[in-house]
Amino acid sequence: MLNNLILFLAFILPIMRRIIFALFCFCQLGCQPDITYAPYNNYLQGVQSAHQNNKPIFLHFTCWSCIGYNSFEHHIITNKAVKRLLNQDFISIDLYTDDKTSLDQKTLQQFIQTINFDSLAQQQILKFKTLGAVNTAIERTLFKKSTQPLYVLLSPNGNLLIPPFGYFGKDPQVLIQNLEKAKKNLHQSSMR
Repeated sequence: MLNNLILFLAFILPIMRRIIFALFCFCQLGCQPDITYAPYNNYLQGVQSAHQNNKPIFLHFTCWSCIGYNSFEHHIITNKAVKRLLNQDFISIDLYTDDKTSLDQKTLQQFIQTINFDSLAQQQILKFKTLGAVNTAIERTLFKKSTQPLYVLLSPNGNLLIPPFGYFGKDPQVLIQNLEKAKKNLHQSSMR
């Protein structure tokens, strides 16, 4: 009984948080409901979309209880310029390191085949049961970090455009500057 309650709460709380945020945003901040931030929550799907659309990647490592994510959600993503940049110029991927979504062996194999993990990481990933564990492995293996939030800006081919960065406070201009710098670096690298 207690396990069922815990599973129910783990499922419903993130949804309720999004609903409450949307209401807050609409009522208090005067946000435009037609401008939404709709990131992928699966690395493979987001990377595939970046390849198909030839857009750079805004990769955001977070967790459901991350205070930095609450700040990002309430102060940064509500900014129209940030939303415009992310929606028009980037493929956004939010990876939750505590995502409890169960994964089967076939999906784990897809991650291993797609991502350049070393052999030790591959062995560990095959033992994982959740998407959050895989997301944590992606962060640790590819970016040598284990912190949330972590923001990574990548080319459509997965090359770093600027160094990864963490929590930057409540000023949306910090993110806008990093996004613009990444776009500039991508443009310069494509000119070579």
